[in-house]
Amino acid sequence: MYCENCCLLFDAAKCPECGRRGREVRDEDYCLLTEKQEMWAEMLADALRQNEIEALLRSVNGAALSLFTGPAGSFCQVFVPYRDMEKAAWVEESLFGPNAVFADEDAEDTNEENGSLPEGENEENENG
Repeated sequence: MYCENCCLLFDAAKCPECGRRGREVRDEDYCLLTEKQEMWAEMLADALRQNEIEALLRSVNGAALSLFTGPAGSFCQVFVPYRDMEKAAWVEESLFGPNAVFADEDAEDTNEENGSLPEGENEENENG
């Protein structure tokens, strides 16, 4: 189900966030992918757009609070069309997952740490 108010996907009849009745999700519905600090949300949105996924950002903090806390204290929600959720989740995982390059700054083997294919393997093996 989909909540038009919260842009959330859920399995129950009512939205767990606002309690409104949900409806069937449509491909064009924008859905909440994640919430991150503003700097990381902007980086993710840029990566999504580079992968031909439209991304919308919405500040979680009000403008006054963002001015007080600065960029480090500002959080944004990232929304993508439902039709692109799976691909968008993959992009997010590649940037922020446990195998992301900057997830472990002490990583020595960048091939293994950044999620790229090990030497000697190719995409045909992965996809076929």
